[in-house]
Amino acid sequence: MTEEEYCSYRDQVLKTEGFDVDRIPGVSCFHQIQPYNVDKKTWDYEGYSRLAIEEYNFRFKDANAGLEFVKVLKAMGQAANAMRFYLTLEARDLADGGKTKIYQAVVLSGVTKDTVSSFRLKPAEDEKGLLPSDNFFHDPQTIDIFQSLSPTSLQSDLQKLWVVKVAVIEKNGFGKIIFAM
Repeated sequence: MTEEEYCSYRDQVLKTEGFDVDRIPGVSCFHQIQPYNVDKKTWDYEGYSRLAIEEYNFRFKDANAGLEFVKVLKAMGQAANAMRFYLTLEARDLADGGKTKIYQAVVLSGVTKDTVSSFRLKPAEDEKGLLPSDNFFHDPQTIDIFQSLSPTSLQSDLQKLWVVKVAVIEKNGFGKIIFAM
């Protein structure tokens, strides 16, 4: 990943909190957030979205809040200790007359269980949603390094944060695989 690609990627992660990041052609980096095609059944995006809605409905059942799943709009994935999915989905807000709204959830797909670490109404394009409002939840332990450091400190620490090794796979033609260590 070039420095220019990294800066573009970092800016997208900071701006969208991981929910809308472009694929960088020829680059695959451990812990990098990448877009997934929701039409392909590679992962159970609908199941993870339904899990997030179930968690929301459980947490806020006393507040007469209730959502009903409609469809998955977008999925981003990040390989970590588990697979972390940043999902953008549509759901009907039953407490608001069944209006369809767009929500975002972070779901960790682990070896033994799947957990929902955050759920929120999708923020407007010009604002960030890091601070949850009423009837939304966020597990602060899931904040990524990109969200916990300012752009200035990320830029100044770029050399200290990443030691990158590049391996070119020629036999199978997959291109570059980049490992951050």
